[in-house]
Amino acid sequence: MRKTVASGWIRGAVTGLGILNLFLAFWEMAHFSQSVAMLEGKEAAKVKSEK
Repeated sequence: MRKTVASGWIRGAVTGLGILNLFLAFWEMAHFSQSVAMLEGKEAAKVKSEK
């Protein structure tokens, strides 16, 4: 087990997942109000009024 955890491949994969996780967290913070509006149904009303 120790050999597997110390492997460069495993460490790289875990690091890559960590970076991806941080990217997604920042993206969600930047688009939080849009997500809330969509969950409340405001986005659907906005799209209907534009048509």
